[in-house]
Amino acid sequence: MKSIFSAILAGMALLLLLTGCASRDEENQHPDWSDDWLRVHRDLAIEHPADFRLDEISSAMTGNGMFYATWVAGDGRTITNTQGNEATAYDAQIYLLTKGNASAEEAESELSAWIEREKTFYEAEETRTLTAAGQTFRVLKLRKALSDNPYSHGIAAFAVHGTDTISVELLCTDGWTGDAEVVLQSFLGGFHYGD
Repeated sequence: MKSIFSAILAGMALLLLLTGCASRDEENQHPDWSDDWLRVHRDLAIEHPADFRLDEISSAMTGNGMFYATWVAGDGRTITNTQGNEATAYDAQIYLLTKGNASAEEAESELSAWIEREKTFYEAEETRTLTAAGQTFRVLKLRKALSDNPYSHGIAAFAVHGTDTISVELLCTDGWTGDAEVVLQSFLGGFHYGD
Protein backbone atom coordinates (compact mmCIF):
# COMPACT_ATOMS: atom_id res chain seq x y z
CA MET A 1 0.00 0.00 0.00
CA LYS A 2 1.34 3.42 -0.88
CA SER A 3 1.90 5.77 1.99
CA ILE A 4 -0.10 8.96 2.21
CA PHE A 5 3.18 10.79 1.80
CA SER A 6 3.70 9.08 -1.55
CA ALA A 7 0.12 9.82 -2.49
CA ILE A 8 0.56 13.49 -1.62
CA LEU A 9 3.67 13.69 -3.79
CA ALA A 10 1.94 11.87 -6.63
CA GLY A 11 -1.11 14.09 -6.24
CA MET A 12 1.04 17.20 -6.33
CA ALA A 13 2.75 15.95 -9.49
CA LEU A 14 -0.64 15.34 -11.09
CA LEU A 15 -1.88 18.76 -10.01
CA LEU A 16 1.21 20.41 -11.47
CA LEU A 17 0.60 18.62 -14.76
CA LEU A 18 -2.94 19.96 -14.76
CA THR A 19 -1.80 23.55 -14.43
CA GLY A 20 -2.67 25.67 -17.37
CA CYS A 21 -2.50 29.29 -18.31
CA ALA A 22 -5.62 30.32 -16.42
CA SER A 23 -5.43 33.23 -14.05
CA ARG A 24 -7.17 33.84 -10.74
CA ASP A 25 -7.62 37.48 -11.76
CA GLU A 26 -11.38 37.31 -12.17
CA GLU A 27 -13.93 40.06 -11.94
CA ASN A 28 -14.08 41.24 -8.34
CA GLN A 29 -17.60 40.14 -7.42
CA HIS A 30 -17.13 40.89 -3.71
CA PRO A 31 -15.32 44.19 -3.16
CA ASP A 32 -16.19 44.04 0.56
CA TRP A 33 -13.98 40.97 1.02
CA SER A 34 -10.63 41.63 2.67
CA ASP A 35 -7.54 41.70 0.48
CA ASP A 36 -5.88 39.57 3.18
CA TRP A 37 -8.13 36.59 2.43
CA LEU A 38 -7.07 33.90 0.00
CA ARG A 39 -9.46 34.03 -2.95
CA VAL A 40 -10.02 30.53 -4.25
CA HIS A 41 -12.36 31.79 -6.96
CA ARG A 42 -14.81 34.65 -7.29
CA ASP A 43 -17.32 33.04 -4.89
CA LEU A 44 -15.00 31.56 -2.24
CA ALA A 45 -12.40 33.26 -0.06
CA ILE A 46 -10.63 31.96 3.02
CA GLU A 47 -9.09 33.72 6.00
CA HIS A 48 -5.56 32.57 6.77
CA PRO A 49 -5.50 30.37 9.89
CA ALA A 50 -3.94 31.72 13.07
CA ASP A 51 -0.51 30.28 13.92
CA PHE A 52 -0.12 28.82 10.40
CA ARG A 53 1.63 30.38 7.43
CA LEU A 54 0.75 29.96 3.77
CA ASP A 55 3.24 27.55 2.26
CA GLU A 56 2.06 26.61 -1.20
CA ILE A 57 -0.64 27.62 -3.62
CA SER A 58 -1.50 26.37 -7.07
CA SER A 59 -3.61 29.13 -8.49
CA ALA A 60 -3.18 28.36 -12.17
CA MET A 61 -5.33 25.24 -11.75
CA THR A 62 -8.51 27.27 -11.44
CA GLY A 63 -8.88 27.02 -15.22
CA ASN A 64 -9.14 23.25 -14.76
CA GLY A 65 -11.68 23.50 -11.95
CA MET A 66 -9.19 22.65 -9.20
CA PHE A 67 -7.48 24.73 -6.54
CA TYR A 68 -4.82 23.65 -4.03
CA ALA A 69 -3.19 25.42 -1.08
CA THR A 70 -1.32 24.47 2.09
CA TRP A 71 -0.54 26.20 5.37
CA VAL A 72 2.14 24.99 7.80
CA ALA A 73 3.01 25.31 11.48
CA GLY A 74 6.35 24.65 13.13
CA ASP A 75 9.75 24.04 11.66
CA GLY A 76 10.21 22.14 8.44
CA ARG A 77 12.43 19.10 8.21
CA THR A 78 13.47 17.10 5.17
CA ILE A 79 12.14 13.55 5.06
CA THR A 80 12.56 10.76 2.53
CA ASN A 81 9.71 8.37 1.73
CA THR A 82 10.03 4.66 0.92
CA GLN A 83 10.37 5.50 -2.80
CA GLY A 84 13.37 7.75 -2.08
CA ASN A 85 11.56 11.05 -2.71
CA GLU A 86 12.41 13.97 -0.46
CA ALA A 87 9.90 16.48 0.88
CA THR A 88 9.55 18.89 3.78
CA ALA A 89 7.34 17.91 6.72
CA TYR A 90 6.16 20.35 9.38
CA ASP A 91 4.73 19.91 12.87
CA ALA A 92 1.27 20.36 11.34
CA GLN A 93 -0.02 21.12 7.86
CA ILE A 94 -3.40 22.18 6.50
CA TYR A 95 -4.24 21.01 2.98
CA LEU A 96 -7.08 22.61 1.02
CA LEU A 97 -8.34 21.16 -2.24
CA THR A 98 -11.42 22.30 -4.14
CA LYS A 99 -12.79 20.89 -7.36
CA GLY A 100 -15.45 22.38 -9.59
CA ASN A 101 -17.89 19.82 -10.99
CA ALA A 102 -20.53 19.80 -13.70
CA SER A 103 -23.36 19.22 -11.22
CA ALA A 104 -24.16 18.92 -7.51
CA GLU A 105 -24.60 15.16 -8.02
CA GLU A 106 -21.10 14.88 -9.47
CA ALA A 107 -19.77 16.95 -6.55
CA GLU A 108 -21.43 14.57 -4.05
CA SER A 109 -19.93 11.56 -5.83
CA GLU A 110 -16.49 13.18 -5.69
CA LEU A 111 -16.95 13.90 -1.98
CA SER A 112 -17.80 10.25 -1.24
CA ALA A 113 -14.74 9.09 -3.17
CA TRP A 114 -12.48 11.51 -1.26
CA ILE A 115 -13.80 10.28 2.10
CA GLU A 116 -13.22 6.65 1.14
CA ARG A 117 -9.71 7.46 -0.09
CA GLU A 118 -8.92 9.17 3.24
CA LYS A 119 -9.88 5.97 5.08
CA THR A 120 -7.26 4.02 3.13
CA PHE A 121 -4.51 6.18 4.67
CA TYR A 122 -5.79 6.60 8.23
CA GLU A 123 -7.69 4.66 10.84
CA ALA A 124 -10.66 7.00 11.17
CA GLU A 125 -13.63 7.46 13.45
CA GLU A 126 -17.17 7.51 12.09
CA THR A 127 -18.03 10.52 9.95
CA ARG A 128 -19.85 13.28 11.82
CA THR A 129 -21.14 16.67 10.73
CA LEU A 130 -19.92 20.12 11.62
CA THR A 131 -21.42 23.41 10.52
CA ALA A 132 -19.12 26.41 10.13
CA ALA A 133 -19.79 29.71 8.35
CA GLY A 134 -23.20 28.36 7.30
CA GLN A 135 -21.70 25.33 5.51
CA THR A 136 -22.13 21.73 6.67
CA PHE A 137 -19.01 19.57 6.52
CA ARG A 138 -18.53 15.84 6.99
CA VAL A 139 -15.67 15.40 9.44
CA LEU A 140 -13.35 12.44 9.98
CA LYS A 141 -11.06 12.28 12.98
CA LEU A 142 -7.89 10.56 11.74
CA ARG A 143 -6.62 8.55 14.70
CA LYS A 144 -3.65 6.70 13.26
CA ALA A 145 -1.72 6.59 9.99
CA LEU A 146 -1.99 3.20 8.30
CA SER A 147 1.29 3.48 6.41
CA ASP A 148 4.69 5.17 6.35
CA ASN A 149 3.74 8.79 6.95
CA PRO A 150 5.34 11.72 8.81
CA TYR A 151 1.84 12.79 9.91
CA SER A 152 0.62 10.31 12.51
CA HIS A 153 -2.89 11.70 13.01
CA GLY A 154 -5.21 14.58 12.18
CA ILE A 155 -8.68 15.55 11.12
CA ALA A 156 -10.33 16.07 7.74
CA ALA A 157 -13.49 17.85 6.58
CA PHE A 158 -15.38 17.49 3.31
CA ALA A 159 -18.25 19.48 1.85
CA VAL A 160 -20.20 20.20 -1.29
CA HIS A 161 -21.02 23.83 -1.92
CA GLY A 162 -23.10 24.26 -5.05
CA THR A 163 -21.15 22.22 -7.58
CA ASP A 164 -17.80 22.51 -5.76
CA THR A 165 -16.28 19.70 -3.71
CA ILE A 166 -14.12 20.93 -0.82
CA SER A 167 -11.54 18.95 1.16
CA VAL A 168 -9.61 20.24 4.17
CA GLU A 169 -7.06 18.08 5.98
CA LEU A 170 -5.18 19.07 9.12
CA LEU A 171 -2.38 16.52 9.44
CA CYS A 172 -0.19 16.48 12.55
CA THR A 173 3.01 14.95 13.89
CA ASP A 174 3.20 13.51 17.39
CA GLY A 175 5.22 16.57 18.40
CA TRP A 176 2.51 19.11 17.54
CA THR A 177 0.76 20.37 20.69
CA GLY A 178 -2.25 22.12 19.14
CA ASP A 179 -5.88 21.00 19.31
CA ALA A 180 -6.72 19.75 15.79
CA GLU A 181 -10.49 20.03 16.21
CA VAL A 182 -10.30 23.61 17.46
CA VAL A 183 -7.94 24.62 14.62
CA LEU A 184 -10.14 22.93 12.01
CA GLN A 185 -13.33 24.57 13.27
CA SER A 186 -11.65 27.98 13.33
CA PHE A 187 -10.27 27.48 9.81
CA LEU A 188 -13.64 26.41 8.40
CA GLY A 189 -15.25 29.38 10.15
CA GLY A 190 -13.00 31.62 8.04
CA PHE A 191 -14.58 30.50 4.76
CA HIS A 192 -16.56 33.17 2.91
CA TYR A 193 -19.04 32.18 0.22
CA GLY A 194 -20.27 34.68 -2.31
CA ASP A 195 -23.42 33.01 -3.58
